[in-house]
Amino acid sequence: MKVSLYLNDELWAKFKRAVLRQTGDARSLSSKVQDLIQNSMLQESVAVGFRRMGVTPNPVDPSAVAPVVPSVATSSGQVLRGMRGSRHEKAKS
Repeated sequence: MKVSLYLNDELWAKFKRAVLRQTGDARSLSSKVQDLIQNSMLQESVAVGFRRMGVTPNPVDPSAVAPVVPSVATSSGQVLRGMRGSRHEKAKS
């Protein structure tokens, strides 16, 4: 289906540059616009589902999320090695 859109020239130019940087191909503009429309419809569908369940979605402002600093020093590498090691030992037996 062919659709005409009336967009701000500067906004459209920025969008085209962003798509070109991501894909290296200006011909993918239509698919990127389609992806954006589908994503917006998906978000609305999820919101409708929450409302049907009686749940009010409460979006979180990303700037309000603060990183958590562990109170005990941990090493994710050591934890993973330990988990893999115990799994390896179980596989041997």
